[in-house]
Amino acid sequence: MMKLKKTAAVFICFIILAALFCGFTAAEGDDGGSYKKNDTASLYSEQLEASGAQGLYDILDPETKSLLSSFGISLSDPSSLSRITPGQIFSLLFSYIGELIKTPLSVAGGIMCTALICSLIGAFGCSSAENTELFRFITSLIIALITALPLFSLIKKLTDAALNLGNFMLSFVPVYSGILACAGKHCLAASYNAMAFMACELIYSAAESLVAPVGGMYIALCCASELTPTAGFSGLTLSLKKAACFALGILMTVFTGIMTVSGFVSASSDTLTAKTARFLVGSLIPVVGPSMSESLSAITGAMSLLKGTVGVFGAIAGIGIITPILISLTLWRISLCLALCSCEILGLGSASGIVRNIGSAVSIFLAVTVCFAALFIISLSCVISAGGLL
Repeated sequence: MMKLKKTAAVFICFIILAALFCGFTAAEGDDGGSYKKNDTASLYSEQLEASGAQGLYDILDPETKSLLSSFGISLSDPSSLSRITPGQIFSLLFSYIGELIKTPLSVAGGIMCTALICSLIGAFGCSSAENTELFRFITSLIIALITALPLFSLIKKLTDAALNLGNFMLSFVPVYSGILACAGKHCLAASYNAMAFMACELIYSAAESLVAPVGGMYIALCCASELTPTAGFSGLTLSLKKAACFALGILMTVFTGIMTVSGFVSASSDTLTAKTARFLVGSLIPVVGPSMSESLSAITGAMSLLKGTVGVFGAIAGIGIITPILISLTLWRISLCLALCSCEILGLGSASGIVRNIGSAVSIFLAVTVCFAALFIISLSCVISAGGLL
C-alpha cells in the first residue's frame, strides 16, 4: 500500500512538472525570439526593483547626485557605467580644482606677502635681542592665524564627507549583501556584511567623535610648538604624527588582508555549492531537469549582472563623496609647500616651522581621507573580484 502511494505521488509530481514545462515552451513559441532577447533585461529589472537598490541614489548628498547625473550613470541601465570616458573624468577634476583652489591660493599668497613684509622690516635690523624675539613671535603669530583659521572649516568639510560616506555605507551594505545572497554567494555575503559594517562603524565613529577635536588639537599644538619653542610641544606633535601614520598603516594592512582572504575563501565555497546545485537539478529531476538547470543559470546570470552594476555604482558613489575633500586637501598641501619655500628663502625660521607643521597636519588629514575611502572601496573591490569566481 505504501509503495502504491509513493508511486502515485511521484507520478503526480511528474505530471505537474511536465505541464509546467509544456506551458513554458508554448509561451516561448508564441513570443518568438523576443522572450529570449528580453529575458535577461526583464529579469534584471525585476530583481533591481525587488532588491531596493534604486533607493540608494536618494540617500546620496546633492553634490554626489549631480556628479552621477553628469556622467549619466543610472542603475536601471547597466551599460551607462561603461560609457564613462577619460575626458569626462578630467573635465570633472579640472572643474573641482577651479572651485576649490581659491582658498588655498589665498592662504599661500597671504603667507608669502606676510613673509616678504616681515623680511623687509627685519632687514632694517633689530638692535636688541628682545626686539628680535618679539618680532619673531609677531611674525609667527600672524602666519599661524592666516594658515590655521581656514583649516578649521576644512576639518568641518572632512567630517561632513566622512559622515556622508558612513551614512551611504549603512544603507548600501545590507542591500548589497542581500544581492550577493540572492546571487548564490551566501558565504561571501556574510563575510562582506560583517567586514563592511565594521568599516562603516569605524568611519562613522571616527568622523563623529575624533576627526574634529583631534584635528583641531593637533593644529593648535603645531602652532604652539613654534610660538613657544621652550614649551617642548615639538616632540609631542612628532609623536602624534608617527602614531597616526602607524595606526593607519596597521589598519589598512589588517583590513585588506582579512577582506581579501575571507572573500576568496567564501567565493570558492559558494562556487562549489552553486555547481553542486546545478548538477543535482540537472541530473536528479527527469525530463525537465536540464531545462530547470538552464533557467537557474539565467536567473544567476541576471543576479550577477545586478551584483556587478550595484557594486560599481557603490564604488563610484563612494569616490564621488570623497573626491571634493580629497582634491581640496591636495591643493592645500601644494599651496603650503609653496608658502614654505618662500619662508625658507626669506630666512624666516619660525614662520617656516609653523607652515611645515601645519603642512604635516594636512598630510595626516589627507591620509585619513584616503583611509576612509579605501576601507569602503577595497572591501567592495575584493567582493566584486572574488564574486567573479562563480
